Amino acid sequence: MIRFDKVFSQYGIEFAPELSGAAVSSVRVNKNERALVIEAQPDVYVPFCAVKAARAAIASADIGAERVSVELKYKPDVFELSLFGDLVEELKEDTPSLNGTLNDAALEKAGDKTLRVSLAHGGIALLKAQEFDTALSELINKRFGLSYNIIFDGVTELSADDTEYKESLSNAQKKIEREKLDELTSLFSGEEKTSTKAESEKLITEIELRKDNYLFPQIIPSPKTASPGWFRPGLSGSRVPGAGPPRRWTPCRDFSSPPRR
Repeated sequence: MIRFDKVFSQYGIEFAPELSGAAVSSVRVNKNERALVIEAQPDVYVPFCAVKAARAAIASADIGAERVSVELKYKPDVFELSLFGDLVEELKEDTPSLNGTLNDAALEKAGDKTLRVSLAHGGIALLKAQEFDTALSELINKRFGLSYNIIFDGVTELSADDTEYKESLSNAQKKIEREKLDELTSLFSGEEKTSTKAESEKLITEIELRKDNYLFPQIIPSPKTASPGWFRPGLSGSRVPGAGPPRRWTPCRDFSSPPRR
């Protein structure tokens, strides 16, 4: 097992304690898109703010990646209803308009395979238009390997004259219309997209993780590196020349608190 912090130790990055000891299962690089994907399996839940901090720290290191993704997979028993607020924070990355709609909302068990989102400020039409129930269900399955149906309850409706509500609903409907247009466009360029995807996949390289002096080969040509290629650090724990001062981990907010604006 290679620990998350050991993979990047030579770059002087300090991660959240929950993430540092996670077992890294794979590291993949897409040289065409200059993208890095790290998959890991933590024993405990890692707050989403810690994941975002890790992505930013890795992207700023002298690796050459412009886009960093940290994909975490947990054992099913790590899942708790109190994680709802943090899962919402993760979903907000793709759907910023969720802000406010889920303030003071709570996640409850409503059966063996059903979870209930109890709303406090209405907005059920907006949430359904954004397919929040499907997105939450898919995220829980992706992270914890659990399958749940999501339903809504509580104060589900706002006044039809509420300006903020009408604006949010309109924005969500426009987003859905754009997505439908994109799907229609793809029908006329499917062959071209398939070719582009195939070419991109050829450039994806999985890095072999080894317990020796070459934990992280630098295979993404970096504008900061004079001679791109395989980076061979010295003994474990040695620093990359020019890596700058260590990036210290600063604890973020309590992930179990309800989502706020």
